[in-house]
Amino acid sequence: HTPKDQTLYAKAILRRENIGLTEMRYFSTQPNLSKSKIYDLSAVNYLLSSGSLPKSEHLEPIHKNKQFFLYRNKQAWPYFYLADQIQSFDSYDDLYDAQKGVAYLKEETVSILPSPHRRELKLIEFNYGDLKFKYSSDENEFLVITDAWHPYWRARINNVETKVFKTNGIFKGVPLPPGEG
Repeated sequence: HTPKDQTLYAKAILRRENIGLTEMRYFSTQPNLSKSKIYDLSAVNYLLSSGSLPKSEHLEPIHKNKQFFLYRNKQAWPYFYLADQIQSFDSYDDLYDAQKGVAYLKEETVSILPSPHRRELKLIEFNYGDLKFKYSSDENEFLVITDAWHPYWRARINNVETKVFKTNGIFKGVPLPPGEG
């Protein structure tokens, strides 16, 4: 089962590419999807296929044998990043032309300075349902994590709970105050 938001997001992106998809379960088995922008936007770094995929500038063959072919997606967005700016969007269709490094929110309740400044971000721990980062910045930041948003996700900065925003349509975003956390 695929959550409704993820289904609507995927269908909107694929519709822009003239790829009809009646059932989400066929998403990973359709060979014409290997060039889809949905993999880039969703931070899919590697594609695994039982057969050879059509040549593409953004897919680099990594490994092949009798059982499978492995490709690296050179255009994949990072799994997590500090946004360079925040923009609003109205529908999933608007996200097709999303720009790397931007956080897209339905409501503009968070703001950051787009100017360059000192900032650092490091993933400290990655476990199922538990991500830990260390950051420092002179300004407000917005952390985007390309992992499915859910209303029950919680975030804490220095043991203080903060809101988790639905970002880029279906992912998580967390506002970070200046300083370290």
